[in-house]
Amino acid sequence: MFTGIIEDVDIVKALITSGAGIRLLIKTDKLDMSDVCLGDSIANNEVCLTVVAMSKSGFSADLSHETIKHTLFASYQAGSRLTLKKHCKLTVV
Repeated sequence: MFTGIIEDVDIVKALITSGAGIRLLIKTDKLDMSDVCLGDSIANNEVCLTVVAMSKSGFSADLSHETIKHTLFASYQAGSRLTLKKHCKLTVV
């Protein structure tokens, strides 16, 4: 369940650019990833991103050109800080 409460503040480990956009590698120290699966959403600085890969030190998410265009992710670099919230759910009204 998405609570809206920041669960961790961590950093961008790396950004890998491709024709499809950017793969964001996120380092997590304190965020409990034991209940996270591929395809789950994690809010990164209030932007819900889909987990596409996981490792012991964090997770990765892909940023489309549209996401980059409408967020501040274009200005991020390795070492940029992120607030993280698990289980981001969108509510359709």
